[in-house]
Amino acid sequence: MRHLVFVSTDLFPWSTGAAGRLLSNLLRSLSESDRARSVVMMVDTHIEPASFDAAFPGVRMLQLDTETAEPDVSTPQSPPARAYVNAVGQWRSAQIYRALAVFARTANIEYVEFPARDGLAFCTLQERRLKGFLADALVAVRLQDSHTALMQAE
Repeated sequence: MRHLVFVSTDLFPWSTGAAGRLLSNLLRSLSESDRARSVVMMVDTHIEPASFDAAFPGVRMLQLDTETAEPDVSTPQSPPARAYVNAVGQWRSAQIYRALAVFARTANIEYVEFPARDGLAFCTLQERRLKGFLADALVAVRLQDSHTALMQAE
């Protein structure tokens, strides 16, 4: 099965941001077969699994807490959080890349989508260009509409 992965820091109804509403609407509009191959990677946002399953049946959720994540000591290219200039953005991006790399060891990823804000796609895109990470997948950075336009569309 080829997986669709959606990386996000917020998701409606647990948060009210436009990006989270957009992702929620997208997940609800997927066919049953596409929901079965969809994975939402929630970054630094805890959602009860039973609550998520009730809202998005068939969609898998991975939760990533970058504040408690440890660097990958198996490689010297994995510095601790304090080594990053922009500790929050760069560290989070690096942790997302590492989580995707772990997931990709056992899953065939067809599509990965990131929100535009906070540069969460940075390390994944960097590793793709430098080392061919997820070479067969489409990696997208989603530009969402303004909250007002989204509310009007809903």
